[in-house]
Amino acid sequence: MPGGVRDIEEALRPNLREHQANERTFLAWLRTSVAIIAFGFVVERFSLFVKYLAPGAEVNLTHPRTGLIGAALIWLGTVLIPVSLWRFLIQQRHIDKPSGTTSGNWPIIALAIILATVGVYLALAAVSQP
Repeated sequence: MPGGVRDIEEALRPNLREHQANERTFLAWLRTSVAIIAFGFVVERFSLFVKYLAPGAEVNLTHPRTGLIGAALIWLGTVLIPVSLWRFLIQQRHIDKPSGTTSGNWPIIALAIILATVGVYLALAAVSQP
């Protein structure tokens, strides 16, 4: 079949594993983004849940910045979606036409630093609650 599906399969066969690995990585980034958005939603809504759970409690069970942290996590997960698409497209281009340079790991490093910072802040906020 000239110009058919077989030609495309033959062209992709040498790089098929790399393209599949790139797609799996892209899907992993998307799952991570959705998980961060969901975690941000849980953090943001948990204070509201605690307020309704114990309305008569004299002790303030919520942290004042919980809503801000939750919203920040929701925004972080939302921003990671186009970043993951950007990395997917760059890696796809590098697979098809390899060059001597590859993209940096700055999105992974930035995500790790931001999540570690949020985790430390939430841990310190939980410990400092009276």
